[in-house]
Amino acid sequence: MDSVWIETRKLDSLKTKKSTFDALYAYEIDDPYWNPSYMLPEAVEDLKSIWEICSVFDPEVQKLEADGHQLGTEIVVAGDNSWPLPVSIQRLVLNAQKTFKIDFRRPSDMHPMEIVEVVDKLQERLKVVPGDDYLSMAAQKNATLFLNILLHSGLASKKVLKEYRLSQEAFEWVVGKIGSHFLQCLVAPGEMIGRVVAQSIGQSAIQITLNTVHYAGVSAKNITLGVPRKFSMADIAEKINLKFDDDLTCIFNDDNAEKLILRIRIMNDEAPKSELDESAKD
Repeated sequence: MDSVWIETRKLDSLKTKKSTFDALYAYEIDDPYWNPSYMLPEAVEDLKSIWEICSVFDPEVQKLEADGHQLGTEIVVAGDNSWPLPVSIQRLVLNAQKTFKIDFRRPSDMHPMEIVEVVDKLQERLKVVPGDDYLSMAAQKNATLFLNILLHSGLASKKVLKEYRLSQEAFEWVVGKIGSHFLQCLVAPGEMIGRVVAQSIGQSAIQITLNTVHYAGVSAKNITLGVPRKFSMADIAEKINLKFDDDLTCIFNDDNAEKLILRIRIMNDEAPKSELDESAKD
């Protein structure tokens, strides 16, 4: 995956209580009084009466439970549910709701069976390692593990109907965007990955200075802070120590990042070290 398009996303399958999990993903089909307002009456009747349709959603919930168990016991033992992923489902859903003017007071016009089928076909299309042999299939599963877990939780049928209230047109738009973003994140053959790695390593230092070096001539901005100021003060301290040797000791103190202080300790040959006077100079 190209790190340029990767961003940190949370995996909801990891840290979810049982009651919250059931409210988000499980249908209350066994309840005779179950009549949700987020679903069309025809779809509700199909879930209650047609066993072939009803049996599809039990594996969906079981898969979500298996994802959470695998994350907590094998992959994310420390409990961190934030991982770098190529797709932001929440942002795409929000854009779809605004673009297609979703009315949250009305039920979705989608059948939950359609949502499950579309998500399954989407996962089949997202290929990183093509091939039908055992090694290729294992590599493909490992390469898309986190993304599939994100799709399972983010595009669960009940979540799409109840929380997102997406129409069929809006849902197809979201699925299309996920596929295009995934293809965009794939590293192109011949990509200079060494340069990308170097940029990623130096990003923290670069971002600190961007807010200062681009304000030339602006009196309200103080450009003597951040990484350049820190390097400058450290270099001055080193040069002073080399020049004066034991007669003068310069200590660089970066406890306060906004006010870097260069403390000069003047060595007194006649007094012991415990009685030396210290003076500070900005």
